[in-house]
Amino acid sequence: MQFYFIYIRNLSNLLFTITICHIIVKKTSKQKVGGLKLRSKKNTKIISVVNSKGGVGKSTLAIQLSIAFSKLMNFKVLLVDLDDQGSSLNWFNMYREDDSDKISACHLASKFLRKQLKKVSDGYDLVILDSKGSRDRALGDKVSVEAILNSDYTIIPVVPTAIDDLAASDFVEDIIQPLAGEEDLALGILLSKTTRSKTCKYFKEEYRKNDHVPFFQSEIPDSKQYDNCLSHGLACFEYKPNDMATRSFLTFFQELCENLGYSKGKNKILSQLKKVNLSHKSKNKKNLHLVKQPL
Repeated sequence: MQFYFIYIRNLSNLLFTITICHIIVKKTSKQKVGGLKLRSKKNTKIISVVNSKGGVGKSTLAIQLSIAFSKLMNFKVLLVDLDDQGSSLNWFNMYREDDSDKISACHLASKFLRKQLKKVSDGYDLVILDSKGSRDRALGDKVSVEAILNSDYTIIPVVPTAIDDLAASDFVEDIIQPLAGEEDLALGILLSKTTRSKTCKYFKEEYRKNDHVPFFQSEIPDSKQYDNCLSHGLACFEYKPNDMATRSFLTFFQELCENLGYSKGKNKILSQLKKVNLSHKSKNKKNLHLVKQPL
């Protein structure tokens, strides 16, 4: 099977450089689930959220996913913080200690990660790796490689802007492409912090042009709600279940679960989405009614 990663670098209004990363995915005996090939049939699955560039929303996404899998899928979840700063771990220690029976967090060094994961993952349904973003690209790339190689599935958040697109292109070319020559990679690239700007729209359209690129159809918008909810110690669907930011996250979460072959929590996810949709329609009707009122 062959995948073609195509990124377009917007260097100026007149010049476009196209970087084509040709990735060959070898055929192996991996378990095929939901159109993807997972690395193993072991009970505990490992999902990593990686990008060596900081500021793309990795930790926020990892925390939201950890709570969602715990609350909506009834999984016992371990969030592993691979960053020395320990942002995810510190957040859980501060806000979610009461949930320790269903969700836990710890810090692991990227060195000897496979051996460490074997020691701490026993008894969990799912492990989520929050990888490191670093100004030291070599260090960030090294941590990302370890996370990817020890994961059943990898999520790569990418912000659709000119600067972030350059970084994403380099990340795929320097990290994903070499790994794909040796390993079967089950991954999805997630558009993060999307806006309605023309630049964002342009890059989104370019990304969608190639059907072979494993992008999620859903996306995560640039919304303050994702940070606001964490400041209250909650996930977005706990903090404001009727907000459109919650709807976007749950739509992505549903797509991720379908890709992974998880279906037992589908009704809970659909129920949450239905609440958001009904609330959105109600607000629209109220606004229309106000417009019709005489001045």
